Amino acid sequence: INRDHTMELCRAIIDEGMRFSWCCFTRTDCVDPEMLAWMRDAGCYLITFGCESANNETLKLLRKGLTEEKNREGIDMVKSAGIMAASTFMLGLPREDVGHMERTVRFARDSGLDFAFFPIFEPYKGTPIFELCQKEGRWIRDPRHHNVLLVDQEEVWVPNSATRNEVEAIAENAFRTFYLHPGALMRTVGKVWLRLPLKRAARFIFAGLHYFVFSKLTPSPHRFGTRY
Repeated sequence: INRDHTMELCRAIIDEGMRFSWCCFTRTDCVDPEMLAWMRDAGCYLITFGCESANNETLKLLRKGLTEEKNREGIDMVKSAGIMAASTFMLGLPREDVGHMERTVRFARDSGLDFAFFPIFEPYKGTPIFELCQKEGRWIRDPRHHNVLLVDQEEVWVPNSATRNEVEAIAENAFRTFYLHPGALMRTVGKVWLRLPLKRAARFIFAGLHYFVFSKLTPSPHRFGTRY
């Protein structure tokens, strides 16, 4: 967010001869080639964005101040700098139907991201979007979802434009679409795991095994939450 501070920090790390790997979160409109080069040389191996949606109208609704084009540009810039890129994408957002959500999943798959995460959207009380959600959706009571979100509540929000089952099905398929896609598999096998710090690679592998293997043996709604 503070470019000058980031540059100063990276220069100090390099000047002191400090060698360690680190990752960070930022926005796609906060990166540029010069800063990314300094970040890479200072040990940054992964940057995570919050692209959230591939639909510009939804991004306006979320007040992101970003567009699909700007998000793609930021991802390309990070990849060109030799840094891995990740992003979160929220599914089940207000006014988004199945087609919108599937478009977001395709964007994630085709964007060149190394990692993508697909939590289901849940509005927080007291936020501006919560008021919108009162009009654009409904809350349903389902004991399966109790305590699987970041908030302790027994009801989950569902947009008027989709059913909860549709949102959950897209969320589950999104991970398969992204991580089992030939391009993602090639990146994973070819270089991604070799560049990750050992402990982080182990966590990702365990998360993948839990999602694709263990959760199928003991089905649980937890796999739709935000545990990872």
